[in-house]
Amino acid sequence: GVTSAGVTAEWTAEAAEKTDASPTFTQPSITPVFGDAYVQASFESVEDTDITTQLPMLLADARDNLESKAFAIGTGSTQPYGVVTELGLITASRTAANTNGAFGVIDVFNLDSNLPPRFRHNASWVSSKPVQNLIRGLAASTTPYSSTFWVALGGGIPPELLGYPIYEASDMFSNTALSTATASSDDILVLGDFRRGMKIIDRVGMAVAYIPQIFGANLRPTAQVGWMAYWRTSSRVVAPQAFQMLRV
Repeated sequence: GVTSAGVTAEWTAEAAEKTDASPTFTQPSITPVFGDAYVQASFESVEDTDITTQLPMLLADARDNLESKAFAIGTGSTQPYGVVTELGLITASRTAANTNGAFGVIDVFNLDSNLPPRFRHNASWVSSKPVQNLIRGLAASTTPYSSTFWVALGGGIPPELLGYPIYEASDMFSNTALSTATASSDDILVLGDFRRGMKIIDRVGMAVAYIPQIFGANLRPTAQVGWMAYWRTSSRVVAPQAFQMLRV
């Protein structure tokens, strides 16, 4: 792929030579990594239960669980890079809490203010549910902000926060006991344009290989069968300027 910080336009006088605004291009590389889920069952289980009917749902759920964690906090080592992991390395994409070790109303507004205007139109919030509940508590206990913070505050998950959709990433920071260390270290909330700033690449759809006979250590059959689901996927932040992450 190709990504760029963009082109800067200018105003010029009549017949004046124009400034070269050619952008600097980078070529992010996203290499799909191998994910799998292996299940085996005895001949008796296959014959006496509906395991073969239930298996597709179980494998799809296993993939969803594995990917949701990786896309949020993955290390990039034999797994995708998570958005929190990558933004944590980029100072310009982080907003420090107004008070170290404390989360307040001003931090939510600061995150919104620090996001570049061109990425606000399609921006959305991502955090864990405990952090969302912290924000709900801030709104409920701070009278002027009860209607400013949320749309439909009474819902289980309000649809919008400060006019942006909000989504849950359950593997993001969820310990409401925030760190009070000298250096802020808890990355609790992300606001950004995920469509422009982050890419998820699937090499192929998930496939399932059926193994009709499992053999033991002595290479004799065990009267078991197996299924190995496998797929290749990865993710990268390709435009870090499209995000702001709150570090408390």
